[in-house]
Amino acid sequence: QDTWVTLPESACFLYGEMLVPGRLWHHEEELFGFDVYSAGMHVCREEGGALHFSLSSRSEKLSAFGICLPFFFMGKKGGCWQRQFLLNSPYIAQDGDILYAYLTKPSGEHLVAAVKGGAAGWKMDYSPYLGGHYFLNLKFYANFDRAYRTPRRAQRLGFSLFPVRDFRHCLSVLARFYGVPFLDYDVNGGACGTEIALRAYGRCTGFLKAGEGVPRKGRSFRAEGEGESELVPLCGKKRGAPVTVYAFKDIFSLYKRSMDAVDPADVAKTDGNLCEHQCWAPAMLRLLLLRRQT
Repeated sequence: QDTWVTLPESACFLYGEMLVPGRLWHHEEELFGFDVYSAGMHVCREEGGALHFSLSSRSEKLSAFGICLPFFFMGKKGGCWQRQFLLNSPYIAQDGDILYAYLTKPSGEHLVAAVKGGAAGWKMDYSPYLGGHYFLNLKFYANFDRAYRTPRRAQRLGFSLFPVRDFRHCLSVLARFYGVPFLDYDVNGGACGTEIALRAYGRCTGFLKAGEGVPRKGRSFRAEGEGESELVPLCGKKRGAPVTVYAFKDIFSLYKRSMDAVDPADVAKTDGNLCEHQCWAPAMLRLLLLRRQT
């Protein structure tokens, strides 16, 4: 099923649809009797503007529930490359209450896709024809497949698409959308003692360094201890979207430690792809092991 709708800029459009795959009164195994089901809904504005979507299902039999966004990503055939999206790493808070993806175009027509109301997380698919060369889609999930054994949420997902001028404008839009403050910086780290200037979006009364109980005032942070520091913007007692900064004592020793983390035995067992197998995947696994209690 594939539905397309084009709206004028001034239109307010309410759309609701009940999906009943299969015939209700034909055979008891036909209703939802499928392994994979896909339905598409395409809404375009003639002159841009925000779009808001809400999806839900009463069926608890669905193992995974989410939305697939097959954006025109860089590398796909057809059309001008200047109007193709680049996928920056999506942001998700630890509790899943804030999840967004900032998508940029060489032409400057950027977009942010943001989930409101919580989500399990996101995934993306590589092209099945040119693996690793371009992204096929971006997916937001209210619930991952049960095989992942992640906590179950309601089968409900709300998300919005906003056209934005740049990343600062993106964070301003997100601060209004979520109703909490966001932080940004020019640099996200440096040598111990580096003073990192912070920018706040939305109403922000200060920020809290993770592990500390007293909020800090001002718009700068001195990276004193080696390692990472999580900074949480505050609006009174309301917590915003955290950011992470880091500090190092010596850049060469930091580089050596990162290289020493690569195990030659692992390289021999894989396809020898140092980037994919020895940096990203082990780093993510180590992070999961460190934070498995949270």
